[in-house]
Amino acid sequence: MNIKYYAISDSGKVRKENQDKFLLPDNGKYENIAEYQITDIPVTFAVFDGMGGEQSGEMASFIAMQVSRVILEKHPKCNLKKLVNQINTQICKYMLENGIKSMGSTAVILRVRADAVEICNIGDSRAYRIADGKIFRLTTDHAISVGSKRVLTQNLGIYEDEMLLEPHYICGKASFEDVFLLCSDGLTDMVSERRILSIINSCDFEQAGQLLLDEAMKNGGKDNITITLCKVC
Repeated sequence: MNIKYYAISDSGKVRKENQDKFLLPDNGKYENIAEYQITDIPVTFAVFDGMGGEQSGEMASFIAMQVSRVILEKHPKCNLKKLVNQINTQICKYMLENGIKSMGSTAVILRVRADAVEICNIGDSRAYRIADGKIFRLTTDHAISVGSKRVLTQNLGIYEDEMLLEPHYICGKASFEDVFLLCSDGLTDMVSERRILSIINSCDFEQAGQLLLDEAMKNGGKDNITITLCKVC
């Protein structure tokens, strides 16, 4: 089994800084199509959406990315829920050491094994599976609506004595030519699932990432936008 992948990220039209970060195998390059062979060692992709002010949000997502990379290099088959909790511990440690009251990040993680695909998320960054002309959401949004705003009920950057983190986790099979999409809410707030499906189904894999970003920008680009596409081939 091989995985072809593509990642793209943009600050959008409103935000000055891009607080999103993403994780690719072998420190994959930004905006390059690449292909990875799945062996007995699984491959992991992730998107992290930072929050808590410009510098704090960027640092939270950066810590999440770096901690993930270090742990996965040593333990590529680690439990994903435990990985999320380890990331949370390091973000909280940074806050405590630097006198920061609030900072955090969402996380959505995709791990592809030869026999299965795993998804884990916390917050409102999402994962989708596109197969047989249909789109399936694989994640749960940890968020509620308060007036006109959406407030996260779970995110990285929560002290253990304040709240128990409960990452969403699923495991299933992947078929040839399945496409997996990981994204921050900068995409899903601007582009409907129906339109996401239409774009992915109507163009080459190499074009889909850029077209999704273009669509989010055309519709307002109100937040940072990060997109990672993975195709089983």
